[in-house]
Amino acid sequence: VTILRSPTLSELEKLKKIGSGKCEVGLNAYTASANQASCENYLRNEAAKKNADFIVITNSSARGVSSAEVEGDFYRKK
Repeated sequence: VTILRSPTLSELEKLKKIGSGKCEVGLNAYTASANQASCENYLRNEAAKKNADFIVITNSSARGVSSAEVEGDFYRKK
């Protein structure tokens, strides 16, 4: 599953949305950026379970020292 960070309209027109996911991690010994990467891996695994080809990250934010939240939509090629 490939993460698309800034897909163009042309790219999105070739894809079919099949779901979405959200991950929130924090209050641990890792940095916010490490937790964001962990969330992206989690979403990639969730997308793979749904046979998605791509994830489009719709929200990625860090809060405080270690908290992170990532949301994304899952897509399959048409």
